[in-house]
Amino acid sequence: MIDFSVTNEHLGIIDKYCGFVNCWLVPNHLNYDEGRMNGSKGKEDGGHGQSLLNDALALEELGSNCTGIDICIDANTPAFTPLYVAVFDTLKNKN
Repeated sequence: MIDFSVTNEHLGIIDKYCGFVNCWLVPNHLNYDEGRMNGSKGKEDGGHGQSLLNDALALEELGSNCTGIDICIDANTPAFTPLYVAVFDTLKNKN
């Protein structure tokens, strides 16, 4: 049977990453989201209205310097696109 008891070592890891999240990610996450999320979507739909090429160039540059942020932002596109097509286009066609 697996022992799921939390040791002092585990608590130290939790504390270390909690500190990182609270110090760096929480105060800055909106800057990252607003910077590139859904760049190729229209402004009326919460994007930046950039072309796919502009979006690809921005993500390529981010990836050359920080793969983690690039992947997080880029992974949002495949998740958002089906919703965009199914929901936003349907709503636009009804109006």
